[in-house]
Formats: sequence, structure tokens, C-alpha cells
Amino acid sequence: MVKKLQKLNKKRQNKKSQELLFSFDSLQPDWLFESELISQGFNVIAGCDDAGRGPLAGPVFAACVIFHKKILLPELNDSKLLSSNKREELFSLITSSPDISYGIGMSTVREIDEINILKATFLAMKRAFYSLKVKPHGIEPNTPARRNLAEACQLTSFNDNGEIPFPYHPRLYSYGCLRRRVEPDALLVDGNASIPDIDCFQKTIIKGDARSFSIAAASILAKVSRDSLICEYAKKYPQYEFEKHKGYGTRRHMELIKKIGPCPIHRKTFAPIKQMLEKKE
Repeated sequence: MVKKLQKLNKKRQNKKSQELLFSFDSLQPDWLFESELISQGFNVIAGCDDAGRGPLAGPVFAACVIFHKKILLPELNDSKLLSSNKREELFSLITSSPDISYGIGMSTVREIDEINILKATFLAMKRAFYSLKVKPHGIEPNTPARRNLAEACQLTSFNDNGEIPFPYHPRLYSYGCLRRRVEPDALLVDGNASIPDIDCFQKTIIKGDARSFSIAAASILAKVSRDSLICEYAKKYPQYEFEKHKGYGTRRHMELIKKIGPCPIHRKTFAPIKQMLEKKE
């Protein structure tokens, strides 16, 4: 009898999980979370998301986005659900709009290996957030769209670790374009963990990139920025075909690593790379 009840409960739990996954898959971003915060007295809401936690190579990126007014961006959604062309199209629209402020931050491969991927992701998020702060030099109202981040940054050199230095503010690894002289007083964060040491109210949202326009826009900027940089790495290390897999652990990528060995931008603390290095020793 007990076993039957346990099986029944397990079936119910699986059904609930499937229903939850289905409901997430059918989500579309809207302004609900932003509107709720405004009704609670917050004035400027930013959305934050990251890109590149899972790959075996390359930095992790994050972005923060503020919509100064509700504007329609066709097909804006979780970056993972969109084609590369659509992401780049939205990237241009977001970064060129006079009604949107944004910040982009990254953490290097060295930082990922030194402090772990979770802390490095939070660090990239913090850099993106703080790049939205008002700068002494004021606002940049006419910043051009950065369709190709690498080209816009004039990336030409690599550091001693084989990485391309993030060019805007090398010491901070971040870049921001503040359209208006305002700073965020509330932050919507994708996922279930708040960013440590942020002097701002935070609200976490599971699958936020598919539920909040601000977070969805941030996911686009983070993803396109990272992909642009990875394509620059592909020119430096063509034998790894980074332009195809963007550093993720695909079968082809794993075959190439086994054949050639890891390069300077591979994350040496990630299990597959770490195991290969240990075998060599």
C-alpha cells in the first residue's frame, strides 16, 4: 500500500513538473514585473541577465537594461529562443534607442578559474549594473548601435593569457550607455539568486528572460556581445572552430580539444578540461 502511494505521488509530481515546464515554454515577456515595482514606488527599473555560464571556453557576459518608457520591440524574447540574425537585429534596436539605457559587463576566463563560474557571473552582472551609474562625463545620447561589438571596440590585440581585453574600461571590464541622468533603484534579475553587494532593491524571476521585457533585452545584449567576442577568438584559434559552437561542449568541440589539447581561453577548472590536463600530468 505504501509503495502504491509513493508511486502515485511520484506520478503527480512528474505531472506537475511537466505542466510547469510547459507553462514556461509558452511564456512571452511583458511589463508586469516592471509595472508592479512602479506601483510600489520604484521609479527606474533595470533588467539583468547573463550569457555564457555553461561553455568550456571564453568569458561570461552580463547586461543590464533600462526602458525609460514602454516601447515595442518586435519578437523580443529570451535570446536562446531567437535566431542569430534576430538577436543581432534586436541588439541594434536596443543599443540605438534613445529610450533605452544599458550596461554590459564581463568576467574573464582567468577570473572564472580563480573564483568559480557563479562568482564570476555575479561579478559580470555587477560590472554591467554599475556601468549604468551616472559618469562624471555625463550622458552619451548619440551612441551608435553596436551590431558587431568586436568591430565597434576595434579589438586588435590579445593579452598574455590569450584573451582579448574588454576594451571600454579595461580595469572594470564593463561598458555603459546612460541615455538619461537617472540611476536604477530596482533590479529584476533572471534566475533565483540575487547579486551580492548591489546597493539596489532586487527581485529574482525564474525564467525572467521569457517573462520580463527588461530582462529579455538584457539577455539579447549579453548573448550578442559574448558571441561577437567568441568570433574574434575564432580568428586567433581557428583550429577550434569557436565560431560554430561558441565554446560550448558540443561533440565536435570535445573532439577538437582531445585532438589538439586546450588553448588559453579554455576554462581549466571545468571538468572536461580539468580532467584532460590532469591526465597529461
